[in-house]
Amino acid sequence: MRFLKAISPYHIPIIIITLCIYTLYPISRFDVIEWDEARNGVNAYEMFHNHDYFNLYYGGKPDSWNAKPPLLTWCILICYQLFGFNEFALRLPSVLFTIAFFIYYYKLMRLLAGETTAFACCVVLLSCKAVLGIHVGITGDFDALLLLFLTASAYHFYRFTVYTKNRDLLLTGLFTGLAFYAKGPAAFYTCRGLPCT
Repeated sequence: MRFLKAISPYHIPIIIITLCIYTLYPISRFDVIEWDEARNGVNAYEMFHNHDYFNLYYGGKPDSWNAKPPLLTWCILICYQLFGFNEFALRLPSVLFTIAFFIYYYKLMRLLAGETTAFACCVVLLSCKAVLGIHVGITGDFDALLLLFLTASAYHFYRFTVYTKNRDLLLTGLFTGLAFYAKGPAAFYTCRGLPCT
């Protein structure tokens, strides 16, 4: 217990370094996964070439299968422009969103249960494929972005209920709106307390 208290100023750096090892190394080590990830990559590629930044295209035609808002596509497009058309650029936004999610999750758990518990919860989540697995934290899918914004919204809403600062209420609304812009109505669906994706 003393050890955990002694490293509390280093909790977030330890989590970020561990996340970088778990996510940055493998993101270019396997092929693009069919369906969602591949389609997101093609949507961003076509957005780059046709300069229509609000409508998604696939095969040169409007994409009627992927009807999600374009926030993730914009992020992938920026990475394509910075790093070229490759798996790394396709997956980097999800990795960055996952790192930001862990920071917000740590902050939320620290408010609810203290620093030691927050760190322990993050360590447990580091081993969870539902956060760092395929379709979430290491592939170019919508779920890491949604997870980040919903967690940030919960964090600021809890802060608002405790400290009653209007800034936190505004940030709750902002992050809830961004969650909707990340994956559409999935931001508001729940199934017995679990997000529906």
